[in-house]
Amino acid sequence: MLRGKSVRTVYSLAIMTLGFFVSILLNIGAAAQSAPPAAQQYLPIKIDLAGNNLIGKKALAAGAKNEYMILSYLVTGADVPSLKVQVQGPAAGDRINFTFYQVCGAPARNPYGYQPDALFPLGQEPQPSGVAEVWVIAKMPANISKGIHHYELIFSDKKATFRQPLEIKVWNFSLANDLPITIEANLFVDENWFARYGVKTQRQYDETIRAYLRNMREYKINALGKFYPFPGNQLTPGKRVEDFTGFDQMQHYVADDLHYRYFRVPRFGGAKEMDRPGSDWLARAKIFFPLFAEYLRRHNWEQRAIIKIIDEPKPNTYQQVYQAYAAVKTWVPGIRTESAGREPDPLLAKVINIWVNAANFYNPDRVAAAKKSGQEIWLYANRLHGIDRPLVQQRMIGWYLFQYDFSGYLFWGLDHWLSDPWRTDKLPFDKYRYRRGAFYYPDPRTGMPIPTTRLESLRRGFQDYQYLRMFNEAYHKGKISQGVFRNVSQKVVSVTRDLNAQNPQVSMQQLDEIRYQIGEALDQ
Repeated sequence: MLRGKSVRTVYSLAIMTLGFFVSILLNIGAAAQSAPPAAQQYLPIKIDLAGNNLIGKKALAAGAKNEYMILSYLVTGADVPSLKVQVQGPAAGDRINFTFYQVCGAPARNPYGYQPDALFPLGQEPQPSGVAEVWVIAKMPANISKGIHHYELIFSDKKATFRQPLEIKVWNFSLANDLPITIEANLFVDENWFARYGVKTQRQYDETIRAYLRNMREYKINALGKFYPFPGNQLTPGKRVEDFTGFDQMQHYVADDLHYRYFRVPRFGGAKEMDRPGSDWLARAKIFFPLFAEYLRRHNWEQRAIIKIIDEPKPNTYQQVYQAYAAVKTWVPGIRTESAGREPDPLLAKVINIWVNAANFYNPDRVAAAKKSGQEIWLYANRLHGIDRPLVQQRMIGWYLFQYDFSGYLFWGLDHWLSDPWRTDKLPFDKYRYRRGAFYYPDPRTGMPIPTTRLESLRRGFQDYQYLRMFNEAYHKGKISQGVFRNVSQKVVSVTRDLNAQNPQVSMQQLDEIRYQIGEALDQ
């Protein structure tokens, strides 16, 4: 059964395979109005600025209002430093917004064969060759008119110009900015990391953190774990959180300006050792949590806060974990609690409101029992995040969230770099980037956020979630026929059956075909 909302997207999206990348695929040819893009042949969009044919075939795309779409072009024969793309199309009042990126490696050469996935604004970080992979991110305005919109993308360098006709069909429905479920992420903000890139002063540091927090909202992340350091042991009787000005200002920025739905109380470490001789965690925590809760109440944020004190506990420690969370619940009963790990446990469900279930430990019976007891269940599938995985696997996260009816998702981290990712000498094996997935790189000149192809694929999957959910709701309101609903439901079941294995054997073409079928149904 379908339960969610799903993606947006152009007929195209990059598909990466282990050890190398394949340029984004975009449907070219037959009319998009009558057939799903995936039902036609996918071809790489290749442009040769040194060739004789400098006018491309019409490229077709379709999407909803307020949706981000992705097109990719492999440009050869170019003077890459002078390469640029311009757009000709409708007047500004009814115009799609285009942003152009060049896909770059981080670093350009490395011993592990990491795929190029950093999205630099085109022209800022040109590669020293005659080949450039260019991603075009098209943002559909929320008020754009339904129907066919004609554009022309003009690729040019100092020698030649290539014109690419583009036809975009806009469906008559809109995607919400936010998801109805929680997407939580940790932002690591180590000052020493950012200092490598010229971030030296406190003001520069804070501006950099704010830039990441703003950009994360563009990718539908609506809850935060870590996001700014706080000296928990210094919060003692007689002090208020407002006395720590830097944190207080950033907390207001997160809650009031960026409207993150939820955010974690700063981590108060030591709970795992609370039973060891000499541990004073209980005594210190009994001071910290009530004082921080008073801060939350003063600003009416108590219902938006989450406490996490122990992560991924082993089953043989569950009794200790229960005791720690039970103590916290005694001190601050109005704040929800969170932890992550294996299948949910009935004992921990009494004191932990949110359980983040690792995908490889997903047990439908245990999950159903936890939900029945009132526990909220999120998903954690970090094996799908890595730079060694095809882009379709990051996109599949949105589909799993819908099909298995999770109410949230957790990212361990978005910007954790074990070493400088731009170094070109021999790197240590970076499991955090390779296996867990760092979805941003720091701009090597400023430290500001550089998004990745994997981050774009995640957003594509979150938009797929929105499509699926809207489709499900439309069916239950009698607006979608039973035959169409059954057909789509069977396809969704087929592509999402591999949650435990976390290695979905699914193609972008399959997902785009389902998405297009949903889009056409919702358009009616």
